[in-house]
Amino acid sequence: MSSIAAAAQPHDGEPAGEPGEGVVIPLAGRRLSAAAVASAGYHALDTDGSLALKAVAPIIKTLPAPAPPSTDTTRTATIIARALLEVLSGWRPPSQLMRWTSFSLQQDLERRAPRRPSGIRLQLVKVRVNEQPGGAAEVCALARDPGKGRVRVLALRMERRADSWVVTRLQAG
Repeated sequence: MSSIAAAAQPHDGEPAGEPGEGVVIPLAGRRLSAAAVASAGYHALDTDGSLALKAVAPIIKTLPAPAPPSTDTTRTATIIARALLEVLSGWRPPSQLMRWTSFSLQQDLERRAPRRPSGIRLQLVKVRVNEQPGGAAEVCALARDPGKGRVRVLALRMERRADSWVVTRLQAG
């Protein structure tokens, strides 16, 4: 066995795999050149003493691109995100979101939402939707807060129930 092949063999605590599977080889304690790693058939990342990662060898396997969300899902996510921004800033009562929220999330909104408007309305800037298999969608919404000069973020998980979307998880920042 050559020294390159011996150096590329997995040690205790390292992931094992066949060459070409995209196994990341920890390089702490032993330094391999890019040519040695590539010739052994492994694909590794080398930090080279810095925080920025650079690819030593090209990654052969790539994940397929997710299917674009339907226009219905994107439109619904935009409407819900805009309504949630209005509820969280006090411009809309939380009871108006009963149709689009789960019971536990609705109770949480009723308890935490302000009762009076707080400052200028937030402006919805962008909505990104990632539909998951099984009738779920993850949504990220960016909103501009003109009063404070900040950007706010909403992360939602929506699930399809009886021909409509229901928000089951919400995280605002």
